[in-house]
Order: sequence, then C-alpha cells, then structure tokens
Amino acid sequence: MFNDENWGGFLIWSLAPEHKVFIDGRLDIYEYAGVLADYVSIMRVEQNAPALLRKYGITACLLHRDATLVGMLEASHEWEKVYEDDHSVILRRTGEAAASSVQ
Repeated sequence: MFNDENWGGFLIWSLAPEHKVFIDGRLDIYEYAGVLADYVSIMRVEQNAPALLRKYGITACLLHRDATLVGMLEASHEWEKVYEDDHSVILRRTGEAAASSVQ
C-alpha cells in the first residue's frame, strides 16, 4: 500500500505485521534506503510517478483527499476509488493493471 507518511505509524500499529506500509514518520530510515526520494516524486506527481508505483508493486493508495496524486490516479483507467470520507481517499489498481504490477 502506498500511503501518506502522516498515516504510516497508525497503519503499522493497526495492520502490522500482515500488511506493509510504504512510509511512516521515521523519514531518515527511508532516506538511507532511497525510498524517500521516490515517495516525494510520487506525491509531487512527477513524470516518473506511475512507473514508481509499478516498480514497488503498489495496488492500493491511502491518501489525503486533497492530494495532487488523487487527481492523477482518478484520471487513470488503471485506478478506481473504493473509499472516500472527509479526510481520506482509498484507491486501488484495477483488474489487469493490478495483476501486472504485482512482483
């Protein structure tokens, strides 16, 4: 799952060890591994964002509803919104796109 870093700690607390998160508040750990730069590229919706989501095998995203990335994913035929509330949105990769992104 790709997630906003602000929710990473909660997700680890509530979903671990069965589910992994992309990032949490311990940014220094992710910087050393090179993941922080990829996280920033994805969140900024840089040109390589779709390729990075595929690289990591991301099949779901939990984001703040006003994140720029939400608009990019909603505009793509590869993603569908499955949940939305006043604060968050969950999108998942659709059928064939999900199968091709799993490594």
